[in-house]
Amino acid sequence: SVLNKYLQSWDCHNLFVVGANVFPHNASYNPTGPVGALAYWTADAIKNRYLKKIPPKHADYKREVIDKQIALMQRVKAAFDPHGILNPGKLFP
Repeated sequence: SVLNKYLQSWDCHNLFVVGANVFPHNASYNPTGPVGALAYWTADAIKNRYLKKIPPKHADYKREVIDKQIALMQRVKAAFDPHGILNPGKLFP
């Protein structure tokens, strides 16, 4: 495999691959849900595992960036209705 279970590259430890390209595709279903779940999983791993290993002077800045990205992903998640359809009005009020 190229990535670990947190979508982190085995060879380049500061590289995380987030998106639909990390799992096989099947044309019979919409991959939005699994892609979103993988994004949350990876963001959590970056925040709670990866950043704890970074020296403090760099960690604060990176933690702030990750917090902003997680807030954006939560807005995106909230913009989907129960059927998995995106409502742009909820995403950009």
